[in-house]
Amino acid sequence: IHDGLVVKGDTSSNGNLHVEGEIEGDVKCANFSVGEKGRMNGTVTAEKVIIAGTLTGSIKGKSVNLMQGCDVTADISSGSLSVEHGAKYRGKSDYLEESAEKLVKDNNKDDDSSTEISSDRMPGYLS
Repeated sequence: IHDGLVVKGDTSSNGNLHVEGEIEGDVKCANFSVGEKGRMNGTVTAEKVIIAGTLTGSIKGKSVNLMQGCDVTADISSGSLSVEHGAKYRGKSDYLEESAEKLVKDNNKDDDSSTEISSDRMPGYLS
């Protein structure tokens, strides 16, 4: 999602999603990242989540990384959570025992109203 692009509504993908623009809605995908200029308002469910920009909502992921300079207001359920020095984080965190991959697959089966986006890679954050 490029800088200047705003996506409103729920989005799901079997691939990766990188946000430099803005998403208002829930996201379910394999790997999710928000770049320094990116903004996300909603629930993220993904195996790997990396936030360098702004996120308000909630996160469910196997691995969640909050990067220096990010601004996150969210409740986080994860198997692994890292918060870099200089990250702003407000919310609760909880250990996620169930695989986020299973959550993504189960949620995608039940959701026919989502916009599907596919991508082979997310430049700069996930590979």
